[in-house]
Amino acid sequence: MSSPREIKRGGRMRQKSIIVIFFVCFLVLAGTAIAVPTIDGVISPGEWDAYLLGTSVTGWSGGMSVDVYGVVDGGYLYAAYEADTTQLGWPTTCALSIPPNFYYKTPQSAVDPAQGFTLFEMTYDAAGSTPDVNLDVQQTDGVGFAGIGTKAANGITRAWKQPDSGDATCPTGSLGQNIAEFKIPISLLTYGGDDNIIELSGQFWQFGFDDQAFYVTINPPVIVEPAKDSKVAKAQPTANFGTGRYMMVNDKQWGTDRSYLGFDLSSSGLSSVSNADLEIYVYQTGSQVVGSIIEAWYCFNLDFNELTINWNNQFAKWKTNGALLSGNCTLADGYTVLNRVNSGLPETKHTWDMTAEVNQALSSNKKFTVVLKHDTEDKSNNYRYVQYLTRDYSEASFRPHLVMS
Repeated sequence: MSSPREIKRGGRMRQKSIIVIFFVCFLVLAGTAIAVPTIDGVISPGEWDAYLLGTSVTGWSGGMSVDVYGVVDGGYLYAAYEADTTQLGWPTTCALSIPPNFYYKTPQSAVDPAQGFTLFEMTYDAAGSTPDVNLDVQQTDGVGFAGIGTKAANGITRAWKQPDSGDATCPTGSLGQNIAEFKIPISLLTYGGDDNIIELSGQFWQFGFDDQAFYVTINPPVIVEPAKDSKVAKAQPTANFGTGRYMMVNDKQWGTDRSYLGFDLSSSGLSSVSNADLEIYVYQTGSQVVGSIIEAWYCFNLDFNELTINWNNQFAKWKTNGALLSGNCTLADGYTVLNRVNSGLPETKHTWDMTAEVNQALSSNKKFTVVLKHDTEDKSNNYRYVQYLTRDYSEASFRPHLVMS
């Protein structure tokens, strides 16, 4: 059973994790297979729900509200827009046969008319007509927007229906007149470079580009939790802690604690990375922890049993001055503790750079162990201990993980 203090902390974390930043939202899909939407002009129940970026709301003609969706997969941006037909601006859109425009931008540093902006001007792509090759798809070229051909010629799949004043079903959107869906090659949008982010305009019918913006990441990071973790305790040399919610490092000479984390990257889909960070959240620290150094040791091709590991049978050994005695382990990185933590407050995570180590593992059997320990383990008290959350912690977003990109 959780202690009252832990319940308080858990509730705070959960509340923070669902805060919505209105009009600006990032979608990150980390190392998981996605269900790719079908570009057919129909938003089926649940089809796009996981990729909702936010809702664009304006006061145009009495009010317009548009849900904006986006996800990147397999070299394409999948984007969808659905206007709320109950808003007063929608009947006006139908009555005036107003077609939409859609803008995309990357890198975010681009300033019109510099390269980086792509426009779909749907006026020149009306259903049943021949798109205007000079206006259907446009991009900024340093002077202004210039046509680059049709959507089909640029590899874009699209589904939408022109709002039409002569269509009696338009005000209800029963034939999908309020929906537009696209599958867009990422290479088309990144012609001016990219910063790993694509901005989508929130507008659907004649609203400004930067009024309400939404974002997707081009190459979202891959996040992998450890397959196992446990602490080992010198004061309890035969005890196993593999199923606990907490693990610890402690530099007290006769009460030393270390933490072991085992990773398996076999299902990551990665062959190499440009960056890999180990991130672990802190639950509690000692009163003199600030300034102490927590080391992450990389143990290549060494494994442990989460349910049996203890101080006596751990595969690596160190001197109290920090020198390695035995074990195929190398120091990956050290983290200097910046603040104390009491029952998870302030919310704190410690981070270690594991880029080189992850690349070595990916080039071999993709399995390795990380050992967390103090740089020295020769103190007379335990005022510098750090208690971390483990993979068994109830809230997934606060479990240990590698972030790789």
